[in-house]
Amino acid sequence: MNQDKLIASIFESMQNSIDELEKSIPSIEKAIFDNVTIEMSKLETVNGNIKTSVNNLKQVQKIKNSLNGIILNDNYKQDVNTYLGSFEQTKNLLDDYFTTIVSDFNGKGELFKAILTNSVNVTTESLLGAGVSNDIINPISDYLSKSVTSGSNITELIADLKVKIIGDSENLGYLLKNVKQIATDSLNQYSANYIQTVSNDLGLVWFKYLGSNRKTSRCFCIEREGNYYHLSEVQKWGETPSLWNSCKTKLHKGGGMIAGTNKTTIFTYRGGWQCNHQIIPVSELVVPKKDLNRINVV
Repeated sequence: MNQDKLIASIFESMQNSIDELEKSIPSIEKAIFDNVTIEMSKLETVNGNIKTSVNNLKQVQKIKNSLNGIILNDNYKQDVNTYLGSFEQTKNLLDDYFTTIVSDFNGKGELFKAILTNSVNVTTESLLGAGVSNDIINPISDYLSKSVTSGSNITELIADLKVKIIGDSENLGYLLKNVKQIATDSLNQYSANYIQTVSNDLGLVWFKYLGSNRKTSRCFCIEREGNYYHLSEVQKWGETPSLWNSCKTKLHKGGGMIAGTNKTTIFTYRGGWQCNHQIIPVSELVVPKKDLNRINVV
């Protein structure tokens, strides 16, 4: 398989893994909302407003305790495990790509294995561990607690919760928003970390900015898509925050630079949150002369 097809297969494989995980979320969100609605019907109200009482606060705690089991059901756990398997699959595809640049490349080094293991462990914790409580359960229960103590209208509260939990035409629900960001960033940032580590190990200094442009793509990525860059240029991006806001096109949004982006982490963070572009190393032999001349490499 040639380089272009290999790169295309890498992006396709990664996106398919993310999309498959996201498919399971709407049904879970509905189950969460249905459960919350049923339990909220047990709240004490006065003239349609929630009564501030010990019993109501206890009911909120009961709702919170039930959410973990609803979210972490067997189907969701299986879907997450399938998604986590895509990290190793991505590594294998990247290894195939690197052998097209350096024929004797070997991706079995201990450092390469450690990067894979660490990324999988961190992502597991986000999707199945503390991340579920911190980013999904706690926001819902905190909102319910504040609604009880402030005596909110029960009908209005249910309507608000439906948007927060299930979402609407303009907003993603808590779970889908969280999973979408984690799944996209975790796999793409793992790939970027691995690419950077191998590139450094092999001494590669030329790169091509590649990915799939979408309606949500930022101008930072749109303006670099398909172009060749030297290591020194990429490093400079990380030291120039204004690049994320100096859009030459008004069709795509600016901003999105992740805090902590610098000349080293730019290879990991790239265009920002949920960026699905990669800074792909290439052999100097395929770099156009105009780009070589730009860096005074002949």
